[in-house]
Order: sequence, then C-alpha cells, then structure tokens
Amino acid sequence: MAEREVSMPEDKEALRELIQDTAYLLDHERFVHYLDHFADTAEYELVTRSRELGGKETVWWRMHKKELGVLLAEVPDQVRDAAQRLHLVSPIALEVHGDNASCLSHFAIFRTTTAGESHVYAVGHYEDSFVKQDGRW
Repeated sequence: MAEREVSMPEDKEALRELIQDTAYLLDHERFVHYLDHFADTAEYELVTRSRELGGKETVWWRMHKKELGVLLAEVPDQVRDAAQRLHLVSPIALEVHGDNASCLSHFAIFRTTTAGESHVYAVGHYEDSFVKQDGRW
C-alpha cells in the first residue's frame, strides 16, 4: 500500500518539530545529529548588519555541510568557553509548497556561566529552506 500524502498542517508541524530539534541538538552539542538534518547540498550562512557599513548586510560566514561537519568535529578539541547555551527559536512565518518549504524564525540564545549567571548572548532570525526527501524534511 502506498504511503498517503501528508497534509500541509502535518508538514508544518513536522517542520516546527525539526526546528526545535535542531535547537536542542545545538544546545547539547550533538553536532553529528544536527548535521543529519542538512541535505548533502546544504549551505550554512551567517549574515550580519553592520553600522560601520551603513547598515548593509554582510556575509560573515558561509560553509557547505561537509565543511561545517569538519569544523564541528573539532569543537571537543578546542579550548573554549565552558558556559552553556540555550536556543529559543520561534517560527513566525512558515510556508510549504509541495516538497519545498521556507521558514522565518526569531531566536534568542541565552548563555549561562559555570557560576550560574545567565544573560542574553545573541538575538536574531533564521531564514531556513527545507526540502522533503523520501517523506522526511
């Protein structure tokens, strides 16, 4: 029996769960599982707006999935900040068109030091593109 086509509300819920799962995986530094959510052709890009450049957007960092995997594999070997981070992600505009989807999400990252002090670390938004392959976003 052929699998039935998933309705758009079910797709939207699956995408919301995927977005929340990726935040959880980042918080717990489960980078291999985080990257499992990326298509082989995926690209990760950080864009910032700079006052120094008249408020223009600047690509700060861009990597393909494979390059990002190499970088994230090195994290445990680095001397780095021992604080914990918590990503709060809120999808605000989610559009599904067949096997393609896009989502604009707001995020806030909180940083908690080893002394237990918490502060807002970063805020911004994600612009994600999704492709459904073999019934999975």
